Amino acid sequence: MEPSPPLSPLQQRYVDWLGTVQTAHRRFVPISPDNPTRTEEFVDKDLLWKQYQLHIDLYKHYLDLVVKFNVFYYAITGAFLSYYFSHLASPFVKWSLIFPIAMSVFFAWVFYKGARVVNYVDDEVMFICTTFGFTQPEVYMLTYTLIATGSLFVVIGLALLVGLVLILRGF
Repeated sequence: MEPSPPLSPLQQRYVDWLGTVQTAHRRFVPISPDNPTRTEEFVDKDLLWKQYQLHIDLYKHYLDLVVKFNVFYYAITGAFLSYYFSHLASPFVKWSLIFPIAMSVFFAWVFYKGARVVNYVDDEVMFICTTFGFTQPEVYMLTYTLIATGSLFVVIGLALLVGLVLILRGF
């Protein structure tokens, strides 16, 4: 008998994940001598399906939150810029740009961290789809949206910082 070829890193992660799921799901099966489903390969398909549905519902919710968060961010930033441009005569109005700069940097950091964490959930959805034998839905849109939004926050924050520096230098 010929040895099987080595598994790719993704295949090995799937095998490890499936073993963990099987161990966890066996714990949910009641112990009884007449229970034939409690085997080493046992996976509760209903529980796995509910987990899949939960992940997909969370994706929709998170994507909706990203859109709402963008509306909030641009409304606040726009309000600060509107205040700045309508009160140019005031000597301290230039400092009103610090809050949108800090907000941009902080939110960019949060969105980049979120994009990195979403990859773990993407993998789990892919593993569940592999287990059920159907095609994985395109769930990377949330990751792309978080990265794009974080990048826009960085660009806007840098533009505001350059503007503040030019204002302080007496441009």
